[in-house]
Amino acid sequence: MVDYEHVLVSKSGLPNATRWKPVTRKYNVIVYQDQLAIEEIKRQKRKTKSLGDILDMTRVGDLLSRSVGPGTLRSAATVCNRDTVVSELNKTPTMIWMGTIECELDDLMYGLGSQSDEVTRINSSYSGNNMQDFATLALLEKATPSDSFHSLQLKWEVNSTLTKAKPLWRSCDFVYLEATGVIVSRSTGQRIGYQILHSLDVRGITDLPRHKLTRGRLKVYQLFRQKSKGTVEVFAKGMVDLAGDIPVTMVSYATIEAANWVNTAAECARKRKLNWLLFTAATKCPTYAATGHNDSCCSVCARKLRNAFGQKTFFDCHICTERVCYRCHVRQELSFITPDKTSFVVNRKSIDLCTRCVHTATQTNAQRVALEERALGDPVSMYKYISREKHLLLETATCFDVKNYGGRRKESNP
Repeated sequence: MVDYEHVLVSKSGLPNATRWKPVTRKYNVIVYQDQLAIEEIKRQKRKTKSLGDILDMTRVGDLLSRSVGPGTLRSAATVCNRDTVVSELNKTPTMIWMGTIECELDDLMYGLGSQSDEVTRINSSYSGNNMQDFATLALLEKATPSDSFHSLQLKWEVNSTLTKAKPLWRSCDFVYLEATGVIVSRSTGQRIGYQILHSLDVRGITDLPRHKLTRGRLKVYQLFRQKSKGTVEVFAKGMVDLAGDIPVTMVSYATIEAANWVNTAAECARKRKLNWLLFTAATKCPTYAATGHNDSCCSVCARKLRNAFGQKTFFDCHICTERVCYRCHVRQELSFITPDKTSFVVNRKSIDLCTRCVHTATQTNAQRVALEERALGDPVSMYKYISREKHLLLETATCFDVKNYGGRRKESNP
């Protein structure tokens, strides 16, 4: 928070240029590396190299002392402690990433958060964050009506960032506390979103070397502020320690990968809102849909539909079930949960949508979606695939009970 306030009051609005060097940029988010920490790591490496020479000399001295006699030369243990040397090498450089993301604050927070393992899998499929395995060890605090994004959870995760870069390296697992939510600044009155990831040493949760996993550590603190309509300002500080004999450049790469996750949060929110809209349309009366079906015209632009050269030039929206032309058609790849014998599987399907439904999902308030998702008795049901044929049957059964009263047609809810 102190670093963020320093950036806010600085004339340039950027971190100290002498200490923080930009290393990469993803869209409008720039990642800066702590040059002082890098120089310190290089200095420790040079120091370790010289100490390594001393260790080699003392090994020779030990052999000589055994042949010449005890007490002639000192043992290696009195000269240097190898554990001290290794601990010096385990220092990981901290990074800062800051910039803007084109979205609303509520959308960003909705895309970052998840209160079940199933939703976490959905988020992972949308963001592509190299997550191999995952489990929520404890749900300590849940969302509230006043803060629908509030959450405090203890999590375990296996990440394949290392094996993605170099297959010979082991995957890393992390045990960490995740806190998300939105607070109101006392000084400005603005809403500030936050996400905190911090590794913990929990008794009973031991390392898993038999599964070829290396226990890593991470510290990530992210702050989000609505800078203007449709633009969120991001400021974050983090460190990912992959443990083991990993080059500093690889450690920096892992931290950069963590920084890039924030860019995918808005897209996760948009697609999850499409999941919600599909579920809502299949179980409730879709008030946003067209009032009547007309298969000869596009339900969005009213253009006449026809077959050109024997090929279909129209599509049926999977959400509102209306027919649209190719100009008003959008094909989206969404993720759905399929129950398995012991757990569940996440599958991706390409479905046809209309521009009206996509716009409706984009404009829907993410707080409302988050509250409705958490209010479901089975939140997983929101991410189960419903075929269009079943969708039409549900719509007919639950939404449109058409009765004839004296020659007048009346729509009523059952």
